[in-house]
Amino acid sequence: MKKSLIALAVLATFGAAHAQSTATISGKFGVVIGKRLGSDANVSVSDGNVTIAAVEDLGGGLKAGVSIDMRTRGREQNVATATGQSIGRDATVYVSGGFGTVAMGSIEAGNGIMGLGLGGAMQSIENGWDGSLLSGVSNVNLLQWTSPAMSGFSVNLGHFDSIGSVATTNTTTATTGAVANNYDSAISAQQIGVTYNNGPISASADYAVFANGTTSTTTLDRTRTRASVSYDLGVIKFGAGFEDNKGTVYQSATSATAATAATYDGNQLIVGASMPVGQLLLGAGYARNTESGVVAGATSNGDEVAKGWLVSANYALSKRTAILGTYTDIKRSGGAAFASGYSGASAAGTTIAHTTNSGSQYRIRLMHSF
Repeated sequence: MKKSLIALAVLATFGAAHAQSTATISGKFGVVIGKRLGSDANVSVSDGNVTIAAVEDLGGGLKAGVSIDMRTRGREQNVATATGQSIGRDATVYVSGGFGTVAMGSIEAGNGIMGLGLGGAMQSIENGWDGSLLSGVSNVNLLQWTSPAMSGFSVNLGHFDSIGSVATTNTTTATTGAVANNYDSAISAQQIGVTYNNGPISASADYAVFANGTTSTTTLDRTRTRASVSYDLGVIKFGAGFEDNKGTVYQSATSATAATAATYDGNQLIVGASMPVGQLLLGAGYARNTESGVVAGATSNGDEVAKGWLVSANYALSKRTAILGTYTDIKRSGGAAFASGYSGASAAGTTIAHTTNSGSQYRIRLMHSF
């Protein structure tokens, strides 16, 4: 249960009046046992966050607020030292009123199509398709305006920069004449989107233009179109989502065998459904990621296809405690062989076969929220 801390704000410097500020503390902690691609079965922390949120009534229909999310992983100091991770996570500040909401902050942006596209089916962190089959989450700094809802519709405009590595590419290394590039690294994006929430229907669509601002030998400018929808019939909930990426990779002439320009074209599809059975929520989903051959030098890698299916079962022991079980299977074919294991951050290279990045994953998670 959320614990509320209510206090009166201090009087303004010029003594006009005082407003009320409300703060809440919430969080969750989950531990999993299971196996993911490229690793052995193990026990690990999957979720661990404490969130502090505050909102202040500024008067005249205006409100201001902040949300700060802090990561907890048990022996956090050891984790931070070993991997370079910090304890901080999401943090945003906003002002809202009749004009809508203006928000600024630094967050982990979601996949974009999985939320609605899975149709309520669940996945545990590090066991789903986010970043291993479909585009992954991305750490971004943002400035975003969201309009007030009208008949269920809402429009949003956003600027995002310092975007972290996400998703997958099928390019090979420059030494083989292809482009070695993680296309979402250190770039900015402008995005326009619309959402719809009315009764059983929820939908979202957006269009983004990315510009790579790195000083490395490879850059990529691209566009992304996403759309997803879910429909809740009560006895069952359906969802579907689609993402399309198009871009051009530019590489310096330092490599005699590398192309000076290469194209990128990839699309992703997801469908899912869930069904409540008492305290149990059953779910299933299917996803497919197709990336067209990136032409490098005089060679095209051909089309690469990654596809997978997922089943999940979440049992609610109470309103705040649940056990989640998930099982996923991923198969890859075509294109170049992968150079990395599970992460999917650079589906590139020729040294490791597709079988290393194909296979099954499972997770059993116990989580409590408060």
